[in-house]
Amino acid sequence: MSVFKGTLSTFRRLAPFLLSHHPECSLFRDDTYRLFGKRFCLGCSITYPTAVAAALVILLTGAYRNFPEPLFHQSVLLLVSVTLGLFQLIKYFRFHGKKIYRIFVKFSLGLAIGGMAVWALTMPVFIPFRISILVILIMLIMFTGSSRILYVRGICAGCIYHGDWDICYGFRKLNSYHAFRNVKGRGLTRLIFDRERKKEARHLTRPPMGLDDEEPPLKDECRWLYHEEGYRIPWLPPTGLEVERMEDIRCR
Repeated sequence: MSVFKGTLSTFRRLAPFLLSHHPECSLFRDDTYRLFGKRFCLGCSITYPTAVAAALVILLTGAYRNFPEPLFHQSVLLLVSVTLGLFQLIKYFRFHGKKIYRIFVKFSLGLAIGGMAVWALTMPVFIPFRISILVILIMLIMFTGSSRILYVRGICAGCIYHGDWDICYGFRKLNSYHAFRNVKGRGLTRLIFDRERKKEARHLTRPPMGLDDEEPPLKDECRWLYHEEGYRIPWLPPTGLEVERMEDIRCR
């Protein structure tokens, strides 16, 4: 019973991170939204419910079966799903930073996932083969989702805190939870960030750890990341915050 209570307590403490796995700093404000006083991840809260709803609607209505040949309507379903999924390419354009575009991209991704899931489950082949295709689809979704760490890493690496989550304002609430501090203590930040380059970044002094203290005005947020070769991350969508020189990063 004590183990169960401890697990439940840990889950409650980490609930803010589970609902919105983004630092609570202004650089990530377009990745989250507030509802009933809670922060939610914009992507997860739109994509996955949309995927479930799309799959249920397609299965219950059977709209994709209006074509004469089973293989043909399966092909149409796959084509439409892949086309919707290609809207993810919007993230590689500058205007992706606007929240309205992010909502559109996540909504289209949810429709694509739901459609492809139905396609995998209703193919006119043996059930084990269907399950195998569905598992491969889930693995692909997990792989693309894990690329989000590159987005977070790209912003945090160019920040004046340089991913030092012990003093970062965005992680100060999570730092108050012992469970999360223990996870970090296992070398999570050292795996994500190159600590040898930490000395090259301009650091601020340790900020006050009060949970109600406002985030300080760090700098001009239109210029944040710098294009030093050591911080160039392949396939990272542009954030609109890049600069060319380290000297362009300075506090206000």
